[in-house]
Amino acid sequence: MLFTLGGPLDWSEIRYVGNGTEQVRLRSPRPRAGSDGNPPILSYLYAPTKVFSPASETWRIFNHYLQYVLDGSQPENPKLHPLSSQVFAIRNSQGTSLEVQSLMTVVAIENVLAEFYTDLGMPGETELAALSALMRHLESLKQENKTEHNRLVDRAKSAIGGLKNASAPGRLRDLLSSGVVSENGVDA
Repeated sequence: MLFTLGGPLDWSEIRYVGNGTEQVRLRSPRPRAGSDGNPPILSYLYAPTKVFSPASETWRIFNHYLQYVLDGSQPENPKLHPLSSQVFAIRNSQGTSLEVQSLMTVVAIENVLAEFYTDLGMPGETELAALSALMRHLESLKQENKTEHNRLVDRAKSAIGGLKNASAPGRLRDLLSSGVVSENGVDA
């Protein structure tokens, strides 16, 4: 439900216990004074219907997402699913500058790719062999009593070592080639 609504539920509960009885009252949220952005799917949550409509699609998305979360391992402490965290980050950036919204979206996409597509975008055996050869060559450039020179060699090795890991563009290219995302989506 958190993912579908794009934010936590603001329902309040009042529980009264007395004279051997218990009463529970629920109240819907009051509208907020300011505009902090709409939920990512619909501005309102409608009851499910049997006829195709945006409302029925919202519930279908919610059903699939809920099943996805329930099928996974459950954290010890209640916390948001990693995908929900990224949706919230984007949602919470609404009302800020276009640059901040763009940055939050790019960071969220990189986080989703790193969390859910860990095996994609890795360099192949040929690239890994070339990187290893380059690292050996850089190591051979080190000289005794040349601290600044050796520090520069170490920095170069560190930068090149990062090429052994998958990158967001590499993962997107793999998703594009498998038809999961479109060229327009990657460009955006």
